Amino acid sequence: MRVSIFGLVAAAAAGAFAFGACATEPTSTAPSPHEGPAASNSQKPGERVVSAFLHYRADAPANRRGMVHQLGAHRVHDVEDRRVLSAVLPPEVAARLSALPWVERVEIDSSPPARVSGLALADFTTWGVDSIGAPAVHAGQGNEGAGARVAVLDTRIRCDHADIESRIYGGYDFIESTSQVCPSIWNAATYPIHGTAVAGIIAGTRNGVGVLGVAPRASLYLARVCEDNGECNSADIYAALSRMVKVGAQVVNLSLNTYCGQAANSSILNVLRDLNLLGVAVVNAAGNGEDDGCPLGTPVGGYAAGEGVIAVTHWLPDGTQRSGYQYGPLVDLSAPTRVSTAHPTVAVNHTKHDGTSFSAPHVSGSLALLLAAGFSGPNHLARRLFETATDRGAAGWDDHWGWGTLDAEQAVARRPVITSLIGPDAPINRAGSYRLTANVAYGAAPIGIRWSVRYSNSSIAQNYNVVGSFSHYLDVPEGEYSISVTATPLEAIYGRTGSLRSLTLSVCTSGGGGGGNPYVLNGKGGGIRPSRVEGC
Repeated sequence: MRVSIFGLVAAAAAGAFAFGACATEPTSTAPSPHEGPAASNSQKPGERVVSAFLHYRADAPANRRGMVHQLGAHRVHDVEDRRVLSAVLPPEVAARLSALPWVERVEIDSSPPARVSGLALADFTTWGVDSIGAPAVHAGQGNEGAGARVAVLDTRIRCDHADIESRIYGGYDFIESTSQVCPSIWNAATYPIHGTAVAGIIAGTRNGVGVLGVAPRASLYLARVCEDNGECNSADIYAALSRMVKVGAQVVNLSLNTYCGQAANSSILNVLRDLNLLGVAVVNAAGNGEDDGCPLGTPVGGYAAGEGVIAVTHWLPDGTQRSGYQYGPLVDLSAPTRVSTAHPTVAVNHTKHDGTSFSAPHVSGSLALLLAAGFSGPNHLARRLFETATDRGAAGWDDHWGWGTLDAEQAVARRPVITSLIGPDAPINRAGSYRLTANVAYGAAPIGIRWSVRYSNSSIAQNYNVVGSFSHYLDVPEGEYSISVTATPLEAIYGRTGSLRSLTLSVCTSGGGGGGNPYVLNGKGGGIRPSRVEGC
């Protein structure tokens, strides 16, 4: 299977730009020795190629990658922990692979190329980031996605762009088989700006110029899986996906439209399933239908069918959708398109982008904000976005809008905080049952309270922990001692824990019968005062 960019730059500035510092992959996540450069069999323009997945035995020779190259493969990736060689090669080469004695089985993915979805048009607007409420998250919560790591599997990316250069923590070029993920010379007339635009929407930094991203302090891992003509082979994508856990990615953005909604290869679906199980969230563009050359009514397909993958379609500034785009049972969410983002040909961005490729990174950036807010787990992350989306179309989920339009401001709730913890006045001078109340702000409902109670005199009562509602009735036996109470807010669904709050109660009583009321009337003044207990 191959993936491509249908639309590149409507009017890109010609000429070359010298690159600054080039991002390299961290030593701790360097590719295996079998992933380095090998003899290259250059692909000819217009040549038909397929992706092949060679599942090899444990005793396969160390030079297995070179052997496949010698047979005529253009690129070979060795995914050692899965014992798979993923290769891009001519069909006649693929036919010879099963004859290798150390190969257990060969899967051939000969489907037409899928493409990166989207066009870059002239003009400038920040409508996309504004419309999902990201600036409110930045200003109101001080949350700009710091610490979150997002991988962008896409075209070449202009690493020295002012909006992106400080956000890159590593990368790998799966086309050239090198950790030098940034080209040494940038030619805007040749290299697609697609990946640069996607990276800018996710994490365009706050630098006083250009365009602000959804999560401007998130970190980016750049994985080039698309050739300069916009086509992306599933063998390269498979190799990149297989490395995502090793490089520490928490979110993977695939602004790639599998060609006309066809089914994804089983090897791709398997690695997507494993990423979900290993805690990595994956976001995929739903596709542009007729704009990508697909027949009207083509449903969403491809990688969107992967377990846990969030399939993102679009919505426009006027609140509508394009009828010719791809919809169907796999649609999960709608996010903005026709938005401004990083543009590789100018110092300050002046570009408007169009297509679901630029809807998907709004979701990836929002996931980075959720991670920075303490949410975790790909399924919980997805659920949070779905349940806070603004419902559109038919009530609830529908096959055009999914769960609705993305609302990062609603999704990225602060952790719960106990604003006050109220108990009886101390010292308590009557035995009985007393009500404690925790007042809670923020958080994602439903929220409970873990009540931790410790009696200084253990012979009087057992210490205990219990999870319950915002109110708790405290048993106060006779005696002279202290009670320590700690209340901690807990989210029932998402598991986030808020900051705790404590109080200490002094008890001085030798008689009971309080019925929960530690006060008696003062007959003279009509007010209330604590009763006095002899002996304390």
